Amino acid sequence: MMDTSSNLGDYQKIFHYKMGFLDLLRSDERLFLMNHYVNYCQTTILHVQTEMESLVYELADHPSPTFLENVLRTMKHIVQQWQDEYDWMNGVREQELEQMNAPRSTS
Repeated sequence: MMDTSSNLGDYQKIFHYKMGFLDLLRSDERLFLMNHYVNYCQTTILHVQTEMESLVYELADHPSPTFLENVLRTMKHIVQQWQDEYDWMNGVREQELEQMNAPRSTS
């Protein structure tokens, strides 16, 4: 569960599986995994955006302008999917923080 360095290419799928078992972890471990995933999402978004910028430069003289448009449209869609993933995890993370900081009942 705490492995965050193996299979990075498939980490999104692996993390989704981990979500079902988060209750087996301590709250600090859950928060660690959530923070790592938020970082993973941010890094992926920045990577795809950088690739898009490179493609604009590299394919500026491509014989088919619609090719670049189609590729960029697809990449923007991928960025949006990762942004949605980032937003979702931030919401889950905020809920975890609220639960960690909630006063505990002494009854």
